[in-house]
Amino acid sequence: MKNFMTMMAAVTFTFVANAAVASSTSNDGSYITVGIAPLCTAEGQITLSFTNVSGQHLLVDPHYMDKSKFDPIYAGLSLYTDPEGQAINLKYKAKPNYEQYDWYVLKVGETVEHIVDFRGYATTTIDETLHYAPLFSGNNINLITTNKGKEIRLFMHTDDESDFDIFGPECWK
Repeated sequence: MKNFMTMMAAVTFTFVANAAVASSTSNDGSYITVGIAPLCTAEGQITLSFTNVSGQHLLVDPHYMDKSKFDPIYAGLSLYTDPEGQAINLKYKAKPNYEQYDWYVLKVGETVEHIVDFRGYATTTIDETLHYAPLFSGNNINLITTNKGKEIRLFMHTDDESDFDIFGPECWK
């Protein structure tokens, strides 16, 4: 009887633990939106921003939010010539360490913005006389909702956005 009770307690605990952090995927932009905008300064060509539109605080993978951990190329940013669409070879500087980290608290309505200078990630010299289209097709952005403790894997992308992201020679300062 004691073994049966122990087994039932373990099953109940496992069920409750799994229900507390149920996992699902989302790509509809109901939690976080991603934006790219030309910057055209000496610091970089674009900004890549993430905004919490969920109506609740979110616990987010810090490799996307924390400036000290963020690598735009590893996160899923790429660069193409416009209008040809030829990909520019980019490489990340440092692979994220996922062994241990604290979640980043992204507050309701908060935007985290990263400045990106593609010259620091290109494997060859970038032709600064051309126009370029940056695209974000992020790896799984892991987050946990604070209202229900639900674990979400976001698949974010900007490849269907407008041409406002395209920048030209004037952005290489």
